[in-house]
Amino acid sequence: MTLYNSKLIARLVTILGWLIIIGILLLILFFIGYFNEIPAMYPFGTANDVTGSIEAVLIAVLATILIPAPKKKPVWFGVFLLLAIVSWIGAAIISIDLLDAGNIISATTRSILRRQGGFIGFISWQTLHYGIGLQGLWFMGVNLFALLENIWPRKVTIMGIATGLLFASGLIDGLEINPLGSILEIFWCFWLAREINPQEATPVESFSA
Repeated sequence: MTLYNSKLIARLVTILGWLIIIGILLLILFFIGYFNEIPAMYPFGTANDVTGSIEAVLIAVLATILIPAPKKKPVWFGVFLLLAIVSWIGAAIISIDLLDAGNIISATTRSILRRQGGFIGFISWQTLHYGIGLQGLWFMGVNLFALLENIWPRKVTIMGIATGLLFASGLIDGLEINPLGSILEIFWCFWLAREINPQEATPVESFSA
C-alpha cells in the first residue's frame, strides 16, 4: 500500500488539482469573450477543452498506477483492473467529445469514427458526461478501498466518494450534476496531497489541520 501514500501520487493529484483550476479559469475567460463578442478570447474555450482531455488521461493514469498488488488483494485487484479499464474508456470518450467541441478534430472525422464498429464506434457516440460518469466509478472505488483499508484519512476518502457520486451522475440520462464534482475534486486533490506529503504546497493547507 506504500504507493498510495507515495510522493508520486501526491504530485500527480496536485497536478490534477491545478489542471482543474486552470480549466475553470480558461472557461471563465472564454465565456467573458463569448458574451461580450470578443473573438480574440474564443481560443480560451479550445484551451479549456485540451486541458479537460489532459485531466481525463491523468485520472486514467492514476487508476492504472493504483491497482492493488494481485498477490495481497486478489479480489480488489480484479475490481480495480476493471475500473482502470473503465477509466481509460472514460478518458477516450471525454477526449473525443472535448476535442470535437474545440474543433481540434473535425465533425467529419467524428462522423467517420461513429461509423466504425466495435469500441471506436461506441466511444465516438458517447457524450462528455458519460465519460465523466465512467471515471466517477473509479473515483468512488479507489476512495472506498482507501477508506476500508485505512490508507487515506477518513474525511479525505468520504469527500472522494462524494466526488465520485457526483461524477457518476453523468451515467444517468437527464441528471448532469457532475460539474459540482469538479469543485469537490479540487479540494480532494490538494487535501490528499497535503496528507500524503506535508511538504507539498497546496491552496488548502488548513484542511489537514
